[in-house]
This record gives sequence, C-alpha cells and structure tokens, in this order.
Amino acid sequence: MLLKLEEGGSPKGRQIVDQVQRLIRDGRLNPVEALPSVGDRDGEPRQT
Repeated sequence: MLLKLEEGGSPKGRQIVDQVQRLIRDGRLNPVEALPSVGDRDGEPRQT
C-alpha cells in the first residue's frame, strides 16, 4: 500500500510516505496501530 503511494502522486505525498516509513523503521510507529484492522469495520482503534 505504501509502495503504491510512493510510485506516483505529488512530491508532498512521497514526503509523507518517507516520513511514515522512517517512523516505522525507528519503531516509533506501529503499522498495526496506524492502520485499521480487518475486524474493525467502523474504523475505531482496537482497545488493547
């Protein structure tokens, strides 16, 4: 999903993707928490 955003789009869009990927690599952003899970149809964050 992130790779599709990176291929096309505006420079601003690619900049955001780079920032997100950097946060994930640094361990400051958990992709599972950032994206709604398959089971959450309403898009609410899962309570853990």
